[in-house]
Amino acid sequence: MPGLSGVRNSRAQRGGIPVRAHPLISTTEGFIMSISMPETDLAAPDAALVAEIDAIGADAGAEAQSRHDAAGLEIIPIRTIPLSALIRNPSNPRSQVRQKADPDLVASVKENGFDPFIITKTDDPSIFMIMDGHRRMDVAEHLKLKDVPYAFDPSLADDPVAHHLIAVITSQHKKPLTALETAGALFQAAAAGASKSTLSKAYGKKNGSVAQALKVAKLPETTRSAAAACTYEWDITELAALDEFADDEEATARLVEAAEENRFAFRVERERIERAEREQRAAIRAEHEATGVAVFDEEPDGAVRLSRLRGDSGSMSAELHAACPGHAAVFESYGTVRVSFYCLDAEGNGHELWQSYSSQQAAKPQDKAAKRAVVVGNKDFTAAQSARAAWLRGLISGAGKLEKDKLDRISRFTTLATLNAPDPVRKFPSAMKRAELQAELLGMAESSPEDFEQAVASASPRRLMMLQFATVAAAYEKAATKDTWRTDQPPSEYTGADRRHARTWLTFCREVGHNLSPIEEAIVADETYVPTPLAAASCTLAAAQEAEDTEDEADPSGDEDDDEVSNGLVAEDEPTDPEFDEQGSSQQ
Repeated sequence: MPGLSGVRNSRAQRGGIPVRAHPLISTTEGFIMSISMPETDLAAPDAALVAEIDAIGADAGAEAQSRHDAAGLEIIPIRTIPLSALIRNPSNPRSQVRQKADPDLVASVKENGFDPFIITKTDDPSIFMIMDGHRRMDVAEHLKLKDVPYAFDPSLADDPVAHHLIAVITSQHKKPLTALETAGALFQAAAAGASKSTLSKAYGKKNGSVAQALKVAKLPETTRSAAAACTYEWDITELAALDEFADDEEATARLVEAAEENRFAFRVERERIERAEREQRAAIRAEHEATGVAVFDEEPDGAVRLSRLRGDSGSMSAELHAACPGHAAVFESYGTVRVSFYCLDAEGNGHELWQSYSSQQAAKPQDKAAKRAVVVGNKDFTAAQSARAAWLRGLISGAGKLEKDKLDRISRFTTLATLNAPDPVRKFPSAMKRAELQAELLGMAESSPEDFEQAVASASPRRLMMLQFATVAAAYEKAATKDTWRTDQPPSEYTGADRRHARTWLTFCREVGHNLSPIEEAIVADETYVPTPLAAASCTLAAAQEAEDTEDEADPSGDEDDDEVSNGLVAEDEPTDPEFDEQGSSQQ
């Protein structure tokens, strides 16, 4: 293999910038010896040329003497070459124009040092061409360094294939750590005594905090295995969200499945809604059962709401009915988590119904099913809104890293919405909590006029565009009401326009990177959304592991659920009893 000048396979430092050995270069006894490149029939490199480059390179010392710096790391002087002696490879796929140095890479170089540049000869014996290290060259120029570490291979100069493929080869091998691997490394470093400041510098400005990463490192093995087996590219924030449900195997399995479908953000919000509701229900149930009141999840057959019963002076109240043996509480199937009070046997307990209710029939099963479908659909819509809001915040805050075509699409959408002023934009200036909605999307803690003035005064041109976009985004989000997803209600000019604007908005969101949830897809397609109750995942984590161990076993098949709700959602999602609010009980 081609010989290279001696560079220690250890962290080294020169001129205040630490240096690292290149991970793709093989080593022998601590010295870089070769580069992994396609085989060639070229002769061995000219020894005189190697000596010449050694003369150009600045030898940091005749004998490399080890010492330890404040962090206890081994510091070994290495060879470097003047930056002025390097040119870029014109065949490199990256732009040949000097690029603005990547801030994250600049910070990494300052903290952790350079990988050696892979260089080769040119026709000018005093000039050498960079084969690998173009982004590092941007950083070196940005930092105004005089010299950089190098690894020299003259055979690459006469290999046109290598000129084009070396960037492909090195970029493939420079595979970043997965989120799980990063979390594990940070955790082990913390255990070894690294401070939070040291961990933060090493981690950089990535998704999620160091605190979240350390939490992720302690994921239960079943959750970790399921996440690792998934083809989805997790980030720390998502794994931290997965950790919220580490005690719920079925929820974890649903989340992993959703990640495979690239719908994790929607599913995690949906799971949070369900968990919050279960916790609220448990608290309400415990409160009433402590006083001897039976609590039911659904209205029992034959039970009558107290608002339909006559009391001593008006409708029956919960206080008056408390001593009745049929006194019970039933969770409402819509709205906030709360109960209403019933009598399980009104006739048997001697109660009289109001005349207006005496002829009413019990709700039909299909009506109950339709009502349950509305409840599920409302939860799906709320989860989709929450996930979309989080995505918008990330989009706006990360504008500096957006591709040019996405920035162009955002700019044109914002400008057109401002010029045409569709209903959501036209009505927004007078909307309640307008400023708060804008501030939330912009990641601002306060929303006073002075706060917005300061935001504008300190904004870059790109940030100014996103400030304006946030106003348009907030307007469309405000216009997306909870009934937008429903097609069962009689059409009206207002609801029709509301759904049309939602289609425009969601289509745009998809174009600039938002992964639509099923309910959003139905709105965009102008189709009826048929909600389905939160079901168990196709298999639990334990079952998935068992199936993996017995791959030869056939997958069980099952029939489709015959009880799927029909498309005609006829039930309203608000109570119709005039005295409902007086009879109901809720816990916020």
